[in-house]
Amino acid sequence: MINFLFFILICSQVFCQGLVTNSSYVNIIKNEVNSLMYNKISDELFIAPYIQKNPDKNKHLNLTAKLIKNQRLIIEPIASIRFSNSGFEFSEKNTKSFWFTPGIKIKSIIPIVNNFKSIWMYSWTEFYKHSSIFEHGLNNPHQLFKYNPNHSIGFYTSSIEPSKGYDFDESQAGISILSNSFELVFGKFKTSFGPFFRGNLSISNNSPALDQVLVKLKDEKFIFSYMIASLDSNLPRFHSESLGLEESELFTDQWLLDDSIFDSITSNYTGNARFSSWERYVAYHRLDFKIKPNLRLGVYEKIIFGGRSIPLSYLIPILPFWSSQHESGDLDNLMIGFDFDFISSKCMNDKPCRFYGAIMMDEWAPYSTFSKDNRNWFAFQIGFSKLEKFFSKSVLFKLEYTKIPSNVYNHRFIINEPKHHGYNLGFWSGNHSDDFFLSSSIILNNDSYINFSYENTRFTNNSYIDRINDLENQYNNISIGFLENGYNKRIKTNITYSFQIQTGIFFDLGLSSFNTKGLYSKNDFYDFTIKIRYNIFK
Repeated sequence: MINFLFFILICSQVFCQGLVTNSSYVNIIKNEVNSLMYNKISDELFIAPYIQKNPDKNKHLNLTAKLIKNQRLIIEPIASIRFSNSGFEFSEKNTKSFWFTPGIKIKSIIPIVNNFKSIWMYSWTEFYKHSSIFEHGLNNPHQLFKYNPNHSIGFYTSSIEPSKGYDFDESQAGISILSNSFELVFGKFKTSFGPFFRGNLSISNNSPALDQVLVKLKDEKFIFSYMIASLDSNLPRFHSESLGLEESELFTDQWLLDDSIFDSITSNYTGNARFSSWERYVAYHRLDFKIKPNLRLGVYEKIIFGGRSIPLSYLIPILPFWSSQHESGDLDNLMIGFDFDFISSKCMNDKPCRFYGAIMMDEWAPYSTFSKDNRNWFAFQIGFSKLEKFFSKSVLFKLEYTKIPSNVYNHRFIINEPKHHGYNLGFWSGNHSDDFFLSSSIILNNDSYINFSYENTRFTNNSYIDRINDLENQYNNISIGFLENGYNKRIKTNITYSFQIQTGIFFDLGLSSFNTKGLYSKNDFYDFTIKIRYNIFK
């Protein structure tokens, strides 16, 4: 009896903590508000997934509650119904759409060590079965949500009935060993490293879930993170002989210039296509220093490689990738960067503010950093948040800007592009783009908010051939002007209201105005969305 009571006490404080792999918008905002109020940078601001601090107050329907106690096994249903009069930006067509999602979540928390340095095992499975119906068909787009940073899909197929519908599914799962000083996670899930809400330069959660191993070592002053993950290259696996190519040409861009080869490969490339892809991987490690409670600095290396087995040197978490890829022939795509957070308790009108930023170097020649003709390819981000009070409600203002030149994220071998299922692994808009984001969020209560936002994103309108020519100029140290040939754009002004009807059931209303160029069938349009969600975050 005493042991049982001890377990209940420990469970309530430690073992009931799961791993947060998906976080709702209101929780993301509340995490930042709390950090600003207490003048302390929390882990949730710059790294995901993270250990849940407190048990979820929203008690969802647990299908095993009467059978299994103490959270050893929890099974929860998922459901949502969504409507958009312009199609959720599924594709270039602006057409009315209904989007249905049933699903299920399975979680388990099992204690391993019952003491003050507690260790426990957390496992989870999430499955979402999406079905969409459109007023008009989509003509089998190659990629869904190409210009929508809020969603990404690794697989879709046109539905048999109704004929103007599409089915696509998502799944995440993992097994983790957790404690207050380390995390070891193996599974398929989304990961994010960096302080930006809109997406990070290194690893963002805008792409589909990754098959990965994630390790974190933690202390009051630092966090060391290491990840090795498998990526889908979307490059069909054909032998070089069948394409009339030499082996050395297989992963260059040049063979894609031959329209007959490219068309023969991609003519059936839709959601219904079946083919194997060349392997692509990412290895990533970073060290975050908590210099002060309100000041953090993170440094990292990321390397993309593929078309061969994983080098053992990339499996050594503390070995610098810089020297490892040099020793293997300098064939892979190495990126180095740093980011930071700083919170000031009194900055503007004596209100707390947060300043944050990031710089990523796709290649770096240290001794010619400031020369004009060099191989130093940099992308950067700046961000600012401020906490205010409005009629006793917390209001969070955010501003973020990201600029990614044409020579960042590129590589002479397309197998080494940082993409997963065609989506950018780093910032969602990809290279040769910039993004400005402005928002204000009013937190009405624990689960309700109003958000006003403005998004302005510019994408290069270069053709694929232009991009290959830019790549040649890039490696010949010929400068390329930012968006020098013009650009496509996506400007979105949005207001969203979300509130909880009852435990776990949310109702969302959204109204957006779009001003676009070169992306959709209509340049200017309005989007009205209605969502009813149960136990789902988007």
